[in-house]
Amino acid sequence: MKKTLILVAISLVAALFTSCSSYNNFQTTEQMSQPFICTGLHLKNAQWNFVDDYGVKIHVDGRCHAGRRHGQFNFFEGNRMLAKTKFSKDKEIKTACILPAGQMPTTLEECMNIHANARNKAQNKKD
Repeated sequence: MKKTLILVAISLVAALFTSCSSYNNFQTTEQMSQPFICTGLHLKNAQWNFVDDYGVKIHVDGRCHAGRRHGQFNFFEGNRMLAKTKFSKDKEIKTACILPAGQMPTTLEECMNIHANARNKAQNKKD
């Protein structure tokens, strides 16, 4: 009976280690230059630098757990924070859109749209 329990325990530990081995603990340069996708990644300090749908260079940092976005993701344009988004198992839970007047709860897509519209208004005033 004791040998059986030890064998089962060793099998469970081996299964645990092999289940995480299919995920990378580092990002390639190619993965860092794409929009924030965690497929195949398992790391705490993931980073992405990409151009969004509005032509803006965005920097994102967050956590990938078992190939999914999990935890807080911070979105920056240069040194300016645009949004903080909480993900759980690759699903957006809540987003705080950082605006000059303070934070506003919204979705990440709406927040990025708000910032794009504000950029366009500021650019039109310059012209």
